[in-house]
Amino acid sequence: SDRRLVDTFLTWRRAFDSQKPASRMVRRAYVSFAAGMMFHELLCKRPVTIRSGTQQDNPDIPALYRPEEYLYASYCHVIRQAILGQDFWLDTRKPDRLDDPAIWQEFSDEMTKDRTAAIAFSDLFANESRSLRIPIMADAGDGFGKRLWTLAARHTEGKSPASTDALRAVAQGRTGLRLVSSRWTGPQTALPAATRLVMVAFEGVAAQTDIIDSEELSILLGEYNVELTPEESRERFFGQPLSTAMTYVAEWTGQICPGGFITKLDQRLIQRDRRDLSPMPGIGAFFQRLKEADIDVAIVSHGRRRRVEAAQKLRALSTLQSAGQVYMLDADEGIENGLQSVACSFGHSPRNAVLIDASCVGIGMARRLSIPTIGFVSETRITDRNALSCAGAQGFVSDLDALIR
Repeated sequence: SDRRLVDTFLTWRRAFDSQKPASRMVRRAYVSFAAGMMFHELLCKRPVTIRSGTQQDNPDIPALYRPEEYLYASYCHVIRQAILGQDFWLDTRKPDRLDDPAIWQEFSDEMTKDRTAAIAFSDLFANESRSLRIPIMADAGDGFGKRLWTLAARHTEGKSPASTDALRAVAQGRTGLRLVSSRWTGPQTALPAATRLVMVAFEGVAAQTDIIDSEELSILLGEYNVELTPEESRERFFGQPLSTAMTYVAEWTGQICPGGFITKLDQRLIQRDRRDLSPMPGIGAFFQRLKEADIDVAIVSHGRRRRVEAAQKLRALSTLQSAGQVYMLDADEGIENGLQSVACSFGHSPRNAVLIDASCVGIGMARRLSIPTIGFVSETRITDRNALSCAGAQGFVSDLDALIR
């Protein structure tokens, strides 16, 4: 029924907008929550009807035992996995449980009336750990959503994540490590003892791209009638794929983001870089200290190839030349494969490498290879720090002199 299907999407969109979190910290959890809300709306509106004569009532084949519900669950699960893989860089290739009869034996008509139960049930298909029984919540209007946003607010307004075990060990004098930089007197973060290669992200660490990115993106969004200040642009799109900004344009204007968006942004960034791009203060000395410690160094980038290639020719970035070329991590081949290739090109295993990055993109991909990661972020940006922590950062520094070995 086209009418019911439209009604389903409109109802879901209202619920989606009304509960969409402001905190970046829980956006990944919100994907599963939103998929569960869609499952609930499909169960309520029933836009699909099974034709008479269709084989049913085989409890060992969920698609025949619960054909309508199976269709709804399959749709929501596939969309959920696609978004988690594209926007949050999670490995979604593990087997799902859509065809697990044991799960479908737990389905009941009560779930149609209880949104929280429907959300919990839809989570089972992702093969996530769970309690033995699905809770039926008395208050389906708030339930999980209300608790989720309360938790987000508490983390966003609270203190930054606790220091790592390695940091505590250093503070207690149990590691016997020496300072990479004897000039640093603040809190320290330790490189793993097995480190043989340090990969430094070009964006935000090797070069100071942060202000340029947010300002130029803000100007470009204004050309598409999307008004965001540079600070708002940074807050909304920090560490996110460029597709996130394009999606925002589409949602705001009601039209698909024009294909020239990426090209225009590249052109703006290249022009601005010629005037304002500069290396991170102390980056040259940091590379020298790594060399003296017999640790290889590589600059990697998950940004736009045209922008990075143009930046490498700038005289202002000549101090980065001691580290050699910038290794581009091709998103089409999988950024994690690029990180592995860089490590292998230096003759090292990914387990002996460390990534220092200011973006959730690289941090998330390094985690999939079990590469230790250090987030580069100002101590005053608690939200950014939490986002990097959620992506998998195992330690944080706001100054490269804070790293020890």
